[in-house]
Amino acid sequence: MKTNRLFQPIKINNVELKNRLVMPAMVTCFGNRDNTVSERLIAYHAARAKGGFGLNIVENFAVHPEGKAFKEVLGLWDDKFIPGSRNLTDAVHRNGGKIFAQIYHAGSQTTEEVIGTQPVAPSAFLHPFLGTLPRELSPVEIEEIIEAFGIAALRSREAGFDGVEVHGSHGYLVAEFMSPYTNRRTDEYGGDLLGRMRFPVEIIKSIRWRVGKDFPVIIRIAGDERVSEGRTLEESRVVARILEEAGYDGLHVTTATTATMPYIAPPYYAPPALNTTYAEVIKKCVTIPVITTGRINDPLIAECILAEGRADLVGMGRASIADPDLPKKLAAGLIEDIRPCVGCLQGCIGNIYFNRPITCLANPEVGREEEMVLSPAVKVKKVLVVGGGPAGLEAARVAARRGHRVILCEKNGKLGGQLNLAAVPPHKQGMAQLVKYMVTQVRKARVEVCLNTEVGLELIKRISPDMVIVATGG
Repeated sequence: MKTNRLFQPIKINNVELKNRLVMPAMVTCFGNRDNTVSERLIAYHAARAKGGFGLNIVENFAVHPEGKAFKEVLGLWDDKFIPGSRNLTDAVHRNGGKIFAQIYHAGSQTTEEVIGTQPVAPSAFLHPFLGTLPRELSPVEIEEIIEAFGIAALRSREAGFDGVEVHGSHGYLVAEFMSPYTNRRTDEYGGDLLGRMRFPVEIIKSIRWRVGKDFPVIIRIAGDERVSEGRTLEESRVVARILEEAGYDGLHVTTATTATMPYIAPPYYAPPALNTTYAEVIKKCVTIPVITTGRINDPLIAECILAEGRADLVGMGRASIADPDLPKKLAAGLIEDIRPCVGCLQGCIGNIYFNRPITCLANPEVGREEEMVLSPAVKVKKVLVVGGGPAGLEAARVAARRGHRVILCEKNGKLGGQLNLAAVPPHKQGMAQLVKYMVTQVRKARVEVCLNTEVGLELIKRISPDMVIVATGG
């Protein structure tokens, strides 16, 4: 498979990216409790920069302490956040990547439990997902938040970030101002489209006044909010032109808002690249780079998007969680070695709703990048793995990669265990892809596989292993 376009460099403002593969901002809850950058988050992003992604966009730096959507999100409302953020940018740069900070205010999309006070919004409305009632911001408060975005961008630059992304999608405050669904104001920050666009336009002015014209600033927007009374694609075409004219250097196009949550992180039953239709339309309206994202977990699809001119860069978010080395493997032609994202949402989206750090069904190393480094075995052992399901396959792979001699016995005639059943229902083919990947890795690691082999005491005595790993499932 040729992936020439994915590996072509591109510039956003004056920053050149080595390829078109973007790790978009995704909440991890890896921040420290004081909202500073943790060593865990640094290792997580360093691994993806080392794996070859051209741009890491780091999740949700709140510009105000009352603008946090989750307890452990990152902060940029004070200078105290700069040193930890500098450690993060240094780590990404050491590993050959570029890094943007996503700056945001959660608006109504938070709770009193998280921020200690009533959430705010352009207008008071019943939140469709949280069931809360935010209060309406005053003009003075709006001006303070606009200033906070500018100062946060300045701190980002001082911390070594190569640029910033303003989060203007997914129902956060900037998105709420732009949307007729949540902005029912009658003053200069509401009403018609130009009134609703005043907030993001004044934000870029605030940022430019502090960092100048050469610091990249992009904005994430919904091409269509997919909700009655929300912003449509037709209006988003005008929005895109306004944002470019205001001074933004790129558009990151997604869809949806809090009322249409499944489209924000499309699950396994959603079609691949479902947001790219909107990115394609918006790309025709502007001259600045356009990023598309949303269930793009197949490199061939990503390459086709670029080849067809539908976007300039491709965000492969959950694919980057599942395999941080995706770009390097792709460049080397090792397609079968790319660990697939199955779109299950269990460890990523499923955890953050409960303010818990993300994990990944396919990748146990997520959030443990420094803990789970495979080192050569001090003493080579003969290891018997009993069971050829996902646990047994992973145990066999890891043991073999460390240098042990591994024998894997499965009583049935097929590897994969219960994942084979999980792959049967409609739209669950991702599970079959995961099985295929795991079996391939076991064979490449030269594990001796014995199918139709039930393990008992006599077989164990005959093999005489130094260690037995029982992975027979529940």
